[in-house]
Amino acid sequence: MFKIKNRIVDNINELKMLTIDTFNAECPNISGYISVTIDEHKFGFFHEHPIRPDEIGYEWINWWLKYFLRCAHDISRTKYTAFCMPESSHIWLEFEMADDIIVFNKAITKSSIIEKPLLNGQYIEDYIVEKFNGFSYVEPIGSSIAFHDFLREIINATKIFLDELELLCPYLMDSNMVKDMSRLLKMVEHGLKE
Repeated sequence: MFKIKNRIVDNINELKMLTIDTFNAECPNISGYISVTIDEHKFGFFHEHPIRPDEIGYEWINWWLKYFLRCAHDISRTKYTAFCMPESSHIWLEFEMADDIIVFNKAITKSSIIEKPLLNGQYIEDYIVEKFNGFSYVEPIGSSIAFHDFLREIINATKIFLDELELLCPYLMDSNMVKDMSRLLKMVEHGLKE
């Protein structure tokens, strides 16, 4: 099973006061809750209870979704992707594809943001498309996801986020963050049709 749940829990009144230019330059992230479930393993946090007036989310939903969109787009071509969890400096989510099955692993590095690991003599970024042999693996290891289920769930989670954002702050649909996500979403949707 592969499931992504997300919910915007940000200071909407504060966001509405920003211009697009200010949002693009200073705070192009939307806070909230996001959880990713792969088999019985869950990452992140999500709840469906009413939001308290003083409650704010602590995860950048758009970062998570951007990484998943990139992964969904690239994996059919590269057969491998991994990204560092947005709130971590050493925990990675790794995806390998063979025969339309995605195999998921949770990996860790001993490095920190200051000392990133090397791949082919270069410091690796937070997102890679080449196998990195410096990972150690922890549970879950080897969870399988059907490729089309993987794509559908990422598409669905992204659309839920964008629809909710449009209801709350319609002007942000013209932001660079939304335009980038929409472009990636279209590429992933195209891959699903193939």
